[in-house]
Amino acid sequence: MAILRDTSLCAIIRDEIMNPAGGIKDFVDSTLPFVERAIIVDTGSKDGTREYLEQAKGEYPHLEVRDHPFDGYGPSRNVSIERVSTNWILILDADERIRQKDFSVLERERETHHLGHLEFAFLEVQGMEISRKVKGQLTNRFFHRDLNTKFMELVLEYASLGYNPERDFATFSKVLIYHFVPLEEAKKKKEEEWYGKGLLNPCGMYMWGKEHIPKSAPSECPSFPEWKALNPFRERYR
Repeated sequence: MAILRDTSLCAIIRDEIMNPAGGIKDFVDSTLPFVERAIIVDTGSKDGTREYLEQAKGEYPHLEVRDHPFDGYGPSRNVSIERVSTNWILILDADERIRQKDFSVLERERETHHLGHLEFAFLEVQGMEISRKVKGQLTNRFFHRDLNTKFMELVLEYASLGYNPERDFATFSKVLIYHFVPLEEAKKKKEEEWYGKGLLNPCGMYMWGKEHIPKSAPSECPSFPEWKALNPFRERYR
């Protein structure tokens, strides 16, 4: 089993007992065995996620759990990386996975001379629909601490990578990140009930000022079970 040496997983989560990728236990079991350290920030779970993480520390002593009230994805990301002591940082969300065999690929790729960060394409799995895409807002998910990466103080997550002449090379990884998303109808309900109906401006662009930070927990939304339902296609991508 390949382990990403000198690497910390950094994740922010909220209400993830179940999700299309299998939930928080599947996330922990699929990821923590492959990193030297993990820092998971709970941003206000009310569905039992936080209690599970406390139990998981018994099985995974390299797991650190922190609590931070949700104040936007960017600021919460910064909390997840501010105490990292390893040289490499891997960022994944609870509805995303890297296949077990691909951790060894990442281990080889990060030995590239002067590598600062790797960028990723995503395989988005929505029910039976599968599409490959590059997400514009956060593709650099594996980077060296020397870059002093920070996330912008916005609701969404835009990374600001610093410059270091010793780490001045970046490339796309051969590894895909698998993102499991709700069915389209459930996704629309999520946007309306949690993010709010004012999520899109008249031009169809997302509005992400601080005033758009959701006030409630996801698990308080009526359609929560629909957009957190397991995608059975998860089993194809282990």
